[in-house]
Amino acid sequence: MEIVFLAILIAVFLFAVFSQLRAQNRAGIPDQEFRPAPVRRSAPPASDTVFDPGPTLRDGMNEDWRIEYVDRDDVQTTRTITVLSLHGEKYPKYIHAFCHLRQDHRHFNVYNIVTVTDAAGHAVPVTRHLLDWLHQRDLGTIGGGGEGNRVEHELAEPVPVVIRNDRTGETWDMQVSVFMVRYGTPLIRGRATRRKTKHHGKWTGQKTFGRDPEDIICDPDTSDTWRDPRTHPDIARQIQD
Repeated sequence: MEIVFLAILIAVFLFAVFSQLRAQNRAGIPDQEFRPAPVRRSAPPASDTVFDPGPTLRDGMNEDWRIEYVDRDDVQTTRTITVLSLHGEKYPKYIHAFCHLRQDHRHFNVYNIVTVTDAAGHAVPVTRHLLDWLHQRDLGTIGGGGEGNRVEHELAEPVPVVIRNDRTGETWDMQVSVFMVRYGTPLIRGRATRRKTKHHGKWTGQKTFGRDPEDIICDPDTSDTWRDPRTHPDIARQIQD
């Protein structure tokens, strides 16, 4: 009996020891969390779409311009380019040219061009007036002091008008004091106050209107409107006088 009892005690002791060791081993090994295998995504294929600058508005120019240009990284550089053509739906938006800095053909967005001068040193207006300016330059009226290049009339009596832009939603109360013609485009200048709206704060200062084709001249008291300031009776009268 004593032998049997001793064997049972040894068996119980060994069982307790092995159970404790097994529990310690389990405590030292963290539970494995389930983590799904990462999804492998292949890089999208390069686009084969060809850049479309829009219809060609003027071709075969082959003239050198010096430009201050801001690239996509906001870095401004001075470049000499040989202009080949102008592109856009209605007004020039892209200039196709050979860039002498990069030694490559490039399309330049006109909205990223700070200043431009041509080979004769004329400041080139890279705006919606660019085609008209080039036409007048070819006729010899740019830089020669001709009437089509620069006209300015200071009005004896300021003319009150309201300027409305249907594209931006801005409305200005203005006292027209100067009538001008720049590169064939009639403009008006004077002290103007922008009416405060949800998207525009109130602002007062000297402004020039007429560069935007959506600018409309309105009579402050009637529903009469004019797109050309030369057709406004009070402005036309003072220009003729």
